[in-house]
Amino acid sequence: VCKQNFVLGKNDAIIVIACTPPNSQYFSLQTNIFSKWSNDTTPGIFFPEISPYNALNNMLLNTTSRNPDSSRDSSTSTISPYNSAFVTISTPSTNTAMIAKEALINAGVPEWAINIDALGSSDVKFWDGISDWKEQLPDTLEMVYRINGAIDQQGADVYVLESEFFPLHHAYLIRAPTSIYNDDNDDSLSVPWQPRIVSSEETNYSNEYGKALDQFAIDINNTAKEQGYALSYYGDVLTAMDYGY
Repeated sequence: VCKQNFVLGKNDAIIVIACTPPNSQYFSLQTNIFSKWSNDTTPGIFFPEISPYNALNNMLLNTTSRNPDSSRDSSTSTISPYNSAFVTISTPSTNTAMIAKEALINAGVPEWAINIDALGSSDVKFWDGISDWKEQLPDTLEMVYRINGAIDQQGADVYVLESEFFPLHHAYLIRAPTSIYNDDNDDSLSVPWQPRIVSSEETNYSNEYGKALDQFAIDINNTAKEQGYALSYYGDVLTAMDYGY
């Protein structure tokens, strides 16, 4: 069992209080869909391990070093997001996000260091908060933290080691009261998907190999069907897919 996996109710939240790594080319924190259970047409369980959500990365993350007057333009800003504290509130509920944010501010957390990770999505099945989740079988989510291109490699190694064995980061699962789940009002918290820009080189590569890969997928499905098997999950990979980064 992966310790970062969890089931989230539609009014629940994950609150992360942590520090950003030493200087690196890229880092991000993101919520992924770890597993999905069977439905009426597809038996079994499958593991997409991809995300319908935007990443909170080094260009976007609010930290204690980025006050409201800090520039977000990396070409002009002298404010570094590295070696700084931050808080994220990951929830599909607008009301829960606002309550959690207010509580954190009242506790002394700078408002500009708080990030709202909007998890509202029609692609995710959340727990209803009332039924036995083992019978309802909601999606299992996971949080993924990435560091790529460490500029201070020794510092990054120490950061990872301390993150594993010392309380450098804290994550809290906040369960909403059962009474809230009886409220039928829709307060889903979501943001528009922001796909990355696809280069012409990627497009040419996709055009060249796309048809062959499509045929390969068809052949695999047909072969499995002939032998009495059904793939638990199959999806098209688009050129512009963000791959969770």
